[in-house]
Amino acid sequence: MKDFSFTDTRVHRTFEFTADHIGSASSRRDGSRRWSTVDIFRTEAGNYVLVKQGHTIIPGETTRVSVSVSETPEGVIESAHTTDPDGATFLTNVARTALETAGQHDDAIMLAYATERVA
Repeated sequence: MKDFSFTDTRVHRTFEFTADHIGSASSRRDGSRRWSTVDIFRTEAGNYVLVKQGHTIIPGETTRVSVSVSETPEGVIESAHTTDPDGATFLTNVARTALETAGQHDDAIMLAYATERVA
């Protein structure tokens, strides 16, 4: 376990926690000026923290960070979803890869990710 700290740029709050880093993915490619990353952590208490970052090297732009805390694997999967302008939710390839990586280290995430409950 390691100590981590992320500031959510949407709400200007810092989240500090001790956790295992269980999943990550990035869309960065050679020559990219913008890319996204998703990181998933499991805390000492068994909670999940999902950190989405929109990185940039374009002058005048800043990295955007969002932090979501979930008590359940289903919650972290829901937090990984993105909503498009029409209100539809989906998993980006980066989020999907981060969840699949996390599932290799956390059986509960793997089971929740493999089985989607439809109302």
